[in-house]
Amino acid sequence: PREGGQGEPLFVITGWNGTFRENRDMLVVLSSNFDVYGIELPGTGQSDAPPKHWSFHDFTPLIDAVFAYYQVEKGMVLGHSLGWVSALKLARYFPQRVSHLIIANGPILFRIRFWGSDVIFSFGFLLFTVLIAWPCRLFSKVIPGSILRRLGGQYPYLTRSRGIMRKILRIIIDDDTIEDARNVKVPTLVIGSGKGGIFIPLRNSLDLHKAIPGSDLVVIPNAPHDFKGVWAQKFSEVVRDWIMSKKLQSSKN
Repeated sequence: PREGGQGEPLFVITGWNGTFRENRDMLVVLSSNFDVYGIELPGTGQSDAPPKHWSFHDFTPLIDAVFAYYQVEKGMVLGHSLGWVSALKLARYFPQRVSHLIIANGPILFRIRFWGSDVIFSFGFLLFTVLIAWPCRLFSKVIPGSILRRLGGQYPYLTRSRGIMRKILRIIIDDDTIEDARNVKVPTLVIGSGKGGIFIPLRNSLDLHKAIPGSDLVVIPNAPHDFKGVWAQKFSEVVRDWIMSKKLQSSKN
C-alpha cells in the first residue's frame, strides 16, 4: 500500500514475514521526506503465500509490477532485513526502475550442509533451537563470527516460516546473493546497526558494502535491527542526507 508523503517515490520492501505494522515507525518518518510505498512480498506479512516454491527471481517481476501499478517509472528502493535481496535483484535485473538502492540491516544467509542438516531444517523450530541456536548463543564469544552466521543466520527466519514458506526459505538460502551484489550498478547505500544480535551482526552490512561496487556505508551505533521508536528518525535522516549528497554529486558531474 501507499503510505504517502512528499518527495520522490520510495519503495520499502519489508523483511521475511515482516509487516507494515512492525515497520510503521520507519514508514511514517520516511514519509516526511519521500512518497513512500510499502511492499510485503507474497507469503510475508499479511499477503498470501505463493502457489508454488518461488525464489527471489520470481518475486522480482512482482515488484516491477508494483511500479507499473502506481505508474512510477523510476524510484528509490529500500530493502529492510531479508527484503534487501528482492531490492538488490530489482536493481540488478530491472535497473531502469531503480534510481537509488538502500539496504538496511541485510542478513547474509548461508546453507550449511552436513549429515542430517536437511532433517534439522525440515523439522524446524525444536531441533534447530536445541542443536544450533542455543549452542550459538552459549558460545557466541568464542565462536568466530563467520561460523555464527553460517550456523545461526537461518534461525529467526526458520522459526517464523511455515509450510510452503519454509520450503521457499531453503531455495532462498541456496541463492548466490553475493554474486548479484557484485553486479549492481546503481548508487547504493548500506545501513548497519550496532545491535543486530549474533544472528544478524553488523559484519553482514560490512560484507555487503564490500561486495557492492562503489556503495556507501553508514553505521548507526546502538540502533536496533528494526529502527523502531526514536531510531526511526535517525534512520530517515541518514537516508535523506545520502540521497541529497548523491544528487549534489550528480549535478556537479
